[in-house]
Amino acid sequence: MDEFVIMPNHVHGILWIAGVGANNHSPLHSPLPPSRSPQHPRGTSKTIGSVVRGFKIGVTKWMRENHFDGSVWQRNYYEHVIRDDESLNLIRQYILDNPARWMNDHDNPAVGANNHSPLQDNHSPLQSDGNRKEPR
Repeated sequence: MDEFVIMPNHVHGILWIAGVGANNHSPLHSPLPPSRSPQHPRGTSKTIGSVVRGFKIGVTKWMRENHFDGSVWQRNYYEHVIRDDESLNLIRQYILDNPARWMNDHDNPAVGANNHSPLQDNHSPLQSDGNRKEPR
């Protein structure tokens, strides 16, 4: 886990995933270990979705054990592949600055809820297509 912030109604964070990709042989193309067979395929325990799902399960369990009721999670999540140091640093700064922008945030119920991608936020360092915004 890299930079992160917990907001009143959402979380921003950067996850580092190591050991996959062209240089580290994607697990999708690795041979099955001896204990596995085609009848028992590999699960999805090493995906972004499984990490998010595990986080949501853990937080929900803690909340229920501590007498918090109700649903706290939106149905989906947003992801973006960070491809270079410049993007990484812009996104880190966006995460660090997020609490200071909360009073004007479209996701703040006091401002007016609006279900939109954080990539559409005017303060996000990224455009809706995931590319870096040009400086204004």
